[in-house]
Amino acid sequence: MRQSNRSEFEKSRPGSAAAGEPVGGHLFQHSPGDWAGDTSGSTYHGSAVALEETCLGRSPTAAFGIRVMASNRVLYWGSGSPPCWRVMAALDEKKLDYESKQISFSEKGHKSEDILALNPRGQVPTFKDGPVVVNESIAALLYLEQKYPEPCLMPSPIAPQVLQRLCEVPQLQGAIIGLMQSKGDAAAFDTKIQAFKKELGYWESYLSASKFVAGNVFTLADLAFAPQVLFFVRQGASLDEYPKLKAYLADAKERPSIKSNWPPHWKDTPNQENLKGHV
Repeated sequence: MRQSNRSEFEKSRPGSAAAGEPVGGHLFQHSPGDWAGDTSGSTYHGSAVALEETCLGRSPTAAFGIRVMASNRVLYWGSGSPPCWRVMAALDEKKLDYESKQISFSEKGHKSEDILALNPRGQVPTFKDGPVVVNESIAALLYLEQKYPEPCLMPSPIAPQVLQRLCEVPQLQGAIIGLMQSKGDAAAFDTKIQAFKKELGYWESYLSASKFVAGNVFTLADLAFAPQVLFFVRQGASLDEYPKLKAYLADAKERPSIKSNWPPHWKDTPNQENLKGHV
């Protein structure tokens, strides 16, 4: 069963270790010594997912509601971080048990020796599944879909669209980071607000065409997207100008995998006012 080290409720902030994750590159890094005779650490140079094989039952370990027990599966995470949230939700969607290790951003827990040994960038989420270490949240979603294809979160017919939306989420994340960092400079803030609204407009258009961001079924793209927009609401965004997005979030926040991993410190503290009156 999942174990939790939730010793501290705290705020996540833009520009923290969780912000601005790149997509792509080498997804699956093995821990030092995981391969025979290797003590330097290795990287798996493989495609993120073979689209033609997606959800074809290669390893139906989580099918039919059966939870897959943890086998040295560990997730380091921080409260309030959308990238951490999306990986936690994905693990729950896949019914995978894991050891939960919450870190404190204010105490620089993401720079601890334990995390740096797995992730030299000193960021969370940092996810370890047996010998495999995945240090970026989008990469972790793709890895989980490839390793544990049931229940399916990337149906083959819409796999290209899911990948497209996954690669767009960092654009949205970057827009909010730029906005938050421009506070105190009225001219820059106004420019960033307009850029942020333009970005939200893209997603409003996607949701005008389908129930979810990549089609009419819930996918990895929604796991990446929903926590990010819920973070905007946490910052005071009303989203009244985006009715499709607002309705989407009302449903998304009630999805069990999203709701059960709600950032602990959000439960007992009010929303912020950074974006109040602006979006």
